[in-house]
Amino acid sequence: MRRLLLGLAGTLVAGVLSLTPSAAHAETTMCSGRSFDATMKCDPGWAVNMMFMHWRMYRGHNCTNYVAWRLTRDGVQEPGYLLGNARSWADRAKRHGVPVTATPEVGAVGTWSGRNHVVYVEQVAPSWLLISEDSWSSKRYRRYIAYKGDRNYPTKFIHFAGKNAIRGATPTVTGTPLVGQLLRANAGVWSPKGVQLTYRWLRNGVVISGATGAAYRLTRDDAGKNISVSVTGTYPGKLSRTASSMATSPVSAGTITPATPQITGDPIVGSYLVAVPGAWNPSYVTLSYQWYANGKRIFGADERTWKVGKRRIGNAITVRITGSGPGFEPVTAESTPSPRVVKKGSTVGRVTAGTPTIASTTTMMVGDHVKAVPGAWGPAPVKFGVKWLRDGAVIPGAKAWTYTLTGADVGKRLRVEVTGVKSRYFETRAQSAETQPVYERKLRAISEPKIVGNALVGE
Repeated sequence: MRRLLLGLAGTLVAGVLSLTPSAAHAETTMCSGRSFDATMKCDPGWAVNMMFMHWRMYRGHNCTNYVAWRLTRDGVQEPGYLLGNARSWADRAKRHGVPVTATPEVGAVGTWSGRNHVVYVEQVAPSWLLISEDSWSSKRYRRYIAYKGDRNYPTKFIHFAGKNAIRGATPTVTGTPLVGQLLRANAGVWSPKGVQLTYRWLRNGVVISGATGAAYRLTRDDAGKNISVSVTGTYPGKLSRTASSMATSPVSAGTITPATPQITGDPIVGSYLVAVPGAWNPSYVTLSYQWYANGKRIFGADERTWKVGKRRIGNAITVRITGSGPGFEPVTAESTPSPRVVKKGSTVGRVTAGTPTIASTTTMMVGDHVKAVPGAWGPAPVKFGVKWLRDGAVIPGAKAWTYTLTGADVGKRLRVEVTGVKSRYFETRAQSAETQPVYERKLRAISEPKIVGNALVGE
C-alpha cells in the first residue's frame, strides 16, 4: 500500500520525523501510546481517526496527518495547495498568507527550522507549552509539556485560521480523585459567544456511559483508573471543536464512616421505636435498616420505624443500619440494646437523666484519682451503673465512681457513662464531657545542694 501511495507523484506527502528527539532535561511526558488501546487512553478521537488520511497525509502514526486532523477538528479548511513534508509547512503556509511567528497560541502548529516535525499547541503558559504530537519514526502518539528554551519547545508557530473555527481552551478537571467525590469540568473560555458546550467523561480513555454532565461523581468502577473529560463546542454554521483535559491521578477507593445508631421510644408493646442513624460520612450514602430481637433478625422489620409486638416481650431490641452507595463497600453499624420489652401498663416511664461530670484537677496525671459525679436524676431514688471510657472505648473493670489514672491513659481523654435504673422505669444512659488529655507524671527537678562556709584543715 505504501508503494502505491508513493507512486501518486506528489499528491500524497508524509511528515517524517528525520531526527529522533533527545529527552530534554525539563520535559514532562503527560501521556503516550503506540498501540491503538494505549492511544485510546490518551486521545480517543485520534485513535479512531488515525487510520484515515487527513489533508492527503500518510495515515497511521504521522505528525502531519495528526496535526491536519487536529486543525480540521478546529474548523480549519484544507488548504488548496500542498503543504508537503513537515519541514516545508511553515514556508509554504507563509507564501500563501498564513502568519508564521515566534509567538505560540492555542491551536497553532509548532515547528522548527531544519527539523522535519510539526506539533499541535494545546495550552500556552508563560514558560511552557502543552503539546500533542504523533511521530512517523517513533510510531507513538504523545502529549507533553515543553519548557521554553528546551529542544522540544518549537521555535516558530503557524497560525492557521479556519473560517468556521470555534475556539476553546483546554478543559481542566477539579476535585479529589476519590470514590464518592464529585469531579467538575472547567471548560475555560470558548468563542464565539454563545457556543453550546457538551461533556463526555472518560475512564482510562474510554467513554463512561451516561456521564455527560459538567460534573461527575466517582464510583467504585473508577477505583484505580484515570478520569478525564472531553468538551465539545457547537455553534450554528461552524464546525464543532472538541478539547480534552489531562487525566487525573488514579482514583482512590472510598470508604464509608458510620455513626453509632440510637433508638428512641420506649420498648412497650404497641408503641413505636425509631432508629436515629446519626451523621454518616459521606452524607449522601443510602441507609437501610434492620431490627433485631435478642440478636435475631425480625423478618419484615426493615423500616426506620418499628412497632413493638407482643411476641417480643422480654427481648432486648437493636437496630442495624447499613450504609451503601456507588463505589463503596457497604458498612453496617449496630445500636446498643434497648431495655427489655414490657407489656403496656407495666411501666411508669423512663428515668430522667442528669448530667454526669468528672471532678478532677485541671491537669490530670498518672496516679491521680478522678471521681465521677452523676448529676440530678429522677424520680428518686435511682440506682446507678458506672462505666469509664478512654478515647471512647470502655476501660475493662472500671465500674466504680472513682478511677485511678494509669500509664495506659497517657495522651488519652476520659469520659464516664452513667446508667440510671429504677423499678417499673426504663433505664437511661448519659455521658459526661471528655477530659483534657492525661499527662505522664514526671519528677520535678530540684536545685543541686550547695556547701557554704570556708574550707579549712583541722577542727
